[in-house]
Amino acid sequence: MLDLTYEIALASNPEALIDHLDLMLTAGRLRPENRETLVSIITAMPGSTSNNRKARAQKALYLFSLLPEFNVIY
Repeated sequence: MLDLTYEIALASNPEALIDHLDLMLTAGRLRPENRETLVSIITAMPGSTSNNRKARAQKALYLFSLLPEFNVIY
């Protein structure tokens, strides 16, 4: 199980959540157009309850796993 406590706390601010995940998962390589898309998707999700924020954090992690910046083969 992943401990998403910190990410859930950030989920009320989608930009902060995406910035954090960008640093942690892509070493800051997230392209601006992908960042904008992720922020838009997460912002469109409800975020008023703890369950909503958990869903935001989980969705953001899922979306990051699909990004080319995350899936780099050297």
